[in-house]
Amino acid sequence: MPAISDYDMNAMLAEESRLHTTEFNTNCALYELYTYAGKYNEQLIVTLEEHELSQKQRLAYKLEQVHNIMAADANP
Repeated sequence: MPAISDYDMNAMLAEESRLHTTEFNTNCALYELYTYAGKYNEQLIVTLEEHELSQKQRLAYKLEQVHNIMAADANP
């Protein structure tokens, strides 16, 4: 079987990627949300604690729970 050139491989991968640009990747989106929430965790908690509706729904507490669960799963 002949070797595939880097150019041909890159062209094929680019085309394959282009074919899937309209698809939504849930795992990727969740990871991005988790990364964002981790980066801005303190600011998010403060804002949620100050917001009246968030206080009623205990969103700061729930965000902390999610963060703790995800952190525990990342460090078994």
